[in-house]
Amino acid sequence: PLSMMLMRKNRGPDAVGWDRQGACRFLNPARGTVVARFGLPEERIAEARAATASGEKFEPTFHVDIVNAQGVTVADVEKTLHIRRRGP
Repeated sequence: PLSMMLMRKNRGPDAVGWDRQGACRFLNPARGTVVARFGLPEERIAEARAATASGEKFEPTFHVDIVNAQGVTVADVEKTLHIRRRGP
C-alpha cells in the first residue's frame, strides 16, 4: 500500500485510487535484514495528473527491489495502482 499512499499524498485531493494488483518474486533466500526503498519520482506524478485530467482511469505499475545487507536483490515487487480523477 505504500505506493498508493505516496501517490494519494502527492496527487492531491481531486484523485481517488487503490491498489489494483501486486506480485512478488522471491529470487534468493533472505537471511538477516532486508530493505525496500519506495520512491515516487515527480515525473510519475505528472504522468498520473495528465492521464487522469479528463476523468479516465490510469493504471501505472511500480517496481521495488528488496535487497539484503550485502546489496543482493532477494525479491522484486511489482505493484499496479488504479487512479482516477474524483467526480464532480
